[in-house]
Amino acid sequence: MKQDLIQTYDMLPSGGTVLCAVSGGADSMCLLAWLLELGPKYGCAVAAAHYNHGLRGAQGDADEAFVRDWCAGHSVPFYAGRGDVASAAKEHGWSIEEAGRNLRYAFLSETAEQIGALRVATAHNRGDNAETVLLNLILSLIHISEPTRLALIS
Repeated sequence: MKQDLIQTYDMLPSGGTVLCAVSGGADSMCLLAWLLELGPKYGCAVAAAHYNHGLRGAQGDADEAFVRDWCAGHSVPFYAGRGDVASAAKEHGWSIEEAGRNLRYAFLSETAEQIGALRVATAHNRGDNAETVLLNLILSLIHISEPTRLALIS
């Protein structure tokens, strides 16, 4: 069923590139590996993007280095971004989570445009409440049914 969804919604466009947002956590690393496995079947290239929120010091730097090294070892084009989420939150009156999401999505959008990526893939699970709500809202606006939305999220 999931491969039918890939074709129905042209998620892995032939001749195009998908930019995968990768934090270094299990969800996004799994998504990246899955895209790399399926990309050749659909004639789609994959690139990775990591955004360092500047909130976790050395641990955030270590996550970035992990993703960069993994991508280098698997010949995946890698793009890194960095921002001061705490300052952006204070400046705009956002929560830290909202600021992180806004800066990360801006980075992903800019990077996708710069490299000509036709899609941006992000990994979410049902525990990612705010992003799941946002994803469901977007999918409902483009008239994707609830069962299909659940299949895309899970």
